[in-house]
Amino acid sequence: GVVKAGFNYANGSQLFGAYYRYNPEHGNFKNTGSEWLNDNPAISSNIDKHTRAHSHLASLYYENTFAEKFLLHFDGDFRRSNESNTVASTYPASSFPAVNSTDERTSTLWAGKLYLNFPLWNGDFTVGTQDSYTHTSLDYRMLNTSVSEYIPSSMTDARQTSAALFASLSRMFGKFSLSAGARYEYVDYDFKVDGKRSEEVSRRDHLLTPDVSVGYSFNEESQISLSYKMATVKPPYSQLTGSLNYVGLHQIEGGNPALHDERMHDIQLFGMWKGFMLQADYTRALDTYAYVKQLYPADNLQLIMHPVNIDVSTLSLYLVWSKPVRRWTPNVTVGMYRQWLQLDNHCYDKPIFSYYFDNTFSFPHGWTITANISGSSQGDMHTNRFGASWFTMDASVGKTFLNKSLTLKLSATDIFNTANNDWTMNTYGVFVDKHQSYDRRGVSLNIIYNFQPRKSKYKGSSAAEEEMKRL
Repeated sequence: GVVKAGFNYANGSQLFGAYYRYNPEHGNFKNTGSEWLNDNPAISSNIDKHTRAHSHLASLYYENTFAEKFLLHFDGDFRRSNESNTVASTYPASSFPAVNSTDERTSTLWAGKLYLNFPLWNGDFTVGTQDSYTHTSLDYRMLNTSVSEYIPSSMTDARQTSAALFASLSRMFGKFSLSAGARYEYVDYDFKVDGKRSEEVSRRDHLLTPDVSVGYSFNEESQISLSYKMATVKPPYSQLTGSLNYVGLHQIEGGNPALHDERMHDIQLFGMWKGFMLQADYTRALDTYAYVKQLYPADNLQLIMHPVNIDVSTLSLYLVWSKPVRRWTPNVTVGMYRQWLQLDNHCYDKPIFSYYFDNTFSFPHGWTITANISGSSQGDMHTNRFGASWFTMDASVGKTFLNKSLTLKLSATDIFNTANNDWTMNTYGVFVDKHQSYDRRGVSLNIIYNFQPRKSKYKGSSAAEEEMKRL
């Protein structure tokens, strides 16, 4: 559930607003299956997980235009969340004892972003600062004595202070456009395990990331642009934990507190001509992360799946066509994703080809029909080789009433039951073959009524969107 309340205030050139959001969550998950080793009989197992969580988010903004050309804008965020999990793995038809564990995760975020925008050199100049403080902790308790010998209880604590300065300039030269910017960030990351600071993981970084874009506009329907961007991508905090999770008699999952921040170099070419759009991306990612499965040192056979840093180059190429034809608006996308990755003398470079064919039909009296088809080939993405899913289809029919205030929409998903989540993984001598199909076929009815609909005048945004996503 979500409860949200806020306000927006305007007085001349000054704007001010704030909102508060509360999000409670209760979850119950149960998995029934079996596991076996070599020729031994299969052992039935049940996994029961109960989640209780809630989060608070308070956000505000202030904006002021002065001297008719200077725009000052501030965004501020505070977020506090708590999540508790209890997990019980039981083996009802065997003598194996139950394995119980609990964990409690708390996180706090303070963030602020302040910038000034004004005209400069016949262009548009922005300069500002973005700062944040994040504190996360995880208290993991393994309650089974024998399992705790190789999956111990642990208390991990991570604190990050980030301070950044950024500036950008954009300008038009006739039909040419130019945009250039740079960002400097200082990061102090402190990581503790059971109250003791880890010198190997804790670090202080100074990061400088530039970006530049050049474009040319032939006319309103035709343009081309080329851009380069360097960025730092930090892994989610859930992947930086040092705790391990019991999955089965021979399986462990966990994070990796030694993960480094990714350094990403991205070159993008974009072109548009009438109803066609072309987008090509080449990315060189240093120290991004991917999941691997490998042997884990223990008294019995244990396999662990966790993230590790990798270097990978990727090329994506997509062509889009869309043009209204009377009451029919088709949107066709065809593309290819190819990567170059080598890990432990194994290459992951099989390309993935995909397509999307979306169709919208608009009829009188507020009727709308959609029919969307998509598919993709088998190919590699990081250390996974995903299976092919050549044809999936969704459809819907909708109608508006009462001058578009009331909308009814009936939707059907995966009509032919063709979606899957098959993948294989071959890392460090461990081969995993997973076949998973979902019955995603479903019918849903959406009824939406807007009471005096109007566009929101709230001008605020997240002060640290990337940091919020990491939490």
